[in-house]
Amino acid sequence: ATMVNQKDSAAFGRMVLDSLVFSAGTDSISTKPQLWRAISKADFRLTQHVDRTFVRGDAAVVNGTIERAMKDGSTVHLRYSDTWLFRSGKWRLLSRQLAGPVTPPTR
Repeated sequence: ATMVNQKDSAAFGRMVLDSLVFSAGTDSISTKPQLWRAISKADFRLTQHVDRTFVRGDAAVVNGTIERAMKDGSTVHLRYSDTWLFRSGKWRLLSRQLAGPVTPPTR
C-alpha cells in the first residue's frame, strides 16, 4: 500500500514480476504496465490488512482486505488474494485478484 500511496514506480518495478496478472473482479485482466498506469493516475489512499499467509517452498498466497479511501471522503473495502514467488532472494508479486466491495471487516 505504501508503494501505491507514494506512487513509487521504482518500488513497484522491484516488487512486481514482469509477468504479473491483475484482475479486479470485472472482465478485465491487467498486465504490469497497465496496472502501473492505473496506479499512477489513482486518486485514493490504500490501507492493506493481511488476514492469512500460506507459504509452500518458493510460493506464497496472501489473503486480506484493502481499505480504499477516496478523495471525496468515501471508503471502499475490497478483498484480495495475492500469489508471490521467491526469486533472486526477494518475494515478488505474480498475481493479484481483487473482489468487492465487501463488508468492512471487524478488527
